[in-house]
Amino acid sequence: MSAHHTYPHTQPLERVQQAVARLPALPRDDKAFWRHDNGVVLGRFQDLVVSSGLSPIAHVLSGERIGHVAHTVGLDGAIQELTFENLDSNTYIASDRLIRALHTLNYFGVSPEPVRLFLDVNQRFFTSVVDNHGKAFRTLIESLGLSPTHFVIQVVANAVTDLSTLAFAADNYRRNGFLTGLHAHSSLEANSLIAQIRPDFLSVWVTTDWNLSELPALYAAAAEFRVTPIARYSGDLSLAHAVQQAGFEFQQVGPT
Repeated sequence: MSAHHTYPHTQPLERVQQAVARLPALPRDDKAFWRHDNGVVLGRFQDLVVSSGLSPIAHVLSGERIGHVAHTVGLDGAIQELTFENLDSNTYIASDRLIRALHTLNYFGVSPEPVRLFLDVNQRFFTSVVDNHGKAFRTLIESLGLSPTHFVIQVVANAVTDLSTLAFAADNYRRNGFLTGLHAHSSLEANSLIAQIRPDFLSVWVTTDWNLSELPALYAAAAEFRVTPIARYSGDLSLAHAVQQAGFEFQQVGPT
């Protein structure tokens, strides 16, 4: 089994569970988080009360879960889209870190079967933070008894992100011990990221617009560079057969 697929099952989670247990039952000005009466951790983002949703990444045949992708949800469990665009850089950095801490507490301190947490980090974070990316987050998780091997940091590009920025960000997180992930929305983008950055994981957003005949070659390129591709689609399982035939071993069905 490769390093990508060895999981930190044996590492104790008592410290993060104790951190959750110490949270207040009601919101307080001096605490970033509190516990809902159903046990989940809640936080406030601007004027919204939010928690964590988790979508499994699983083997396409056996169903074995290799991790979960975190997304932000409201009190009703529905996906809550957060708006970061209008925030100044300092508020943006603080909010980004707050959301990652919220997901970490919910996944490793509350969810029944944590394996590895896939966390998105937006490209703007890397242009706003000038020091060593990953260092602050590593300090936080180690204080909870966790290690970088519990996480995959997925860098989310925007329309103007260049490869050098993605490579710089991925390298910084990798040097802090984290596994890294990227997203691709086309075969051309996927092949470019595989060849030039070589993340540990690549989320390939397969849609009905794809030329599915390109998938086997894409999978072969990923295997050559030791990149684990994850097929992601939002509920459209009509694509699952083509993905499996191409050789993809892992998939995630969930929110876009």
